[in-house]
Amino acid sequence: MSGKKTPRFDFSLCVSCSICVQLCPVSAIELAEHGGSGDKNLYPAVGDGCIGCMQCLKSCPMNAISEDIKELAD
Repeated sequence: MSGKKTPRFDFSLCVSCSICVQLCPVSAIELAEHGGSGDKNLYPAVGDGCIGCMQCLKSCPMNAISEDIKELAD
């Protein structure tokens, strides 16, 4: 097994500024509804096209993005 870097979003810190969406070089991040309990805010969601460059993490003004490693089958 090997891993692929992907962003992990902390919705308690995210202010939905969409900077990560705008700066993603492969347009792999979009804003989408998340959570239950009546929360209708839009938050970042990463798609399968993520290349693991972590430009989103580097650009987040709220430090709401961390690096996650997704396990991939060899």
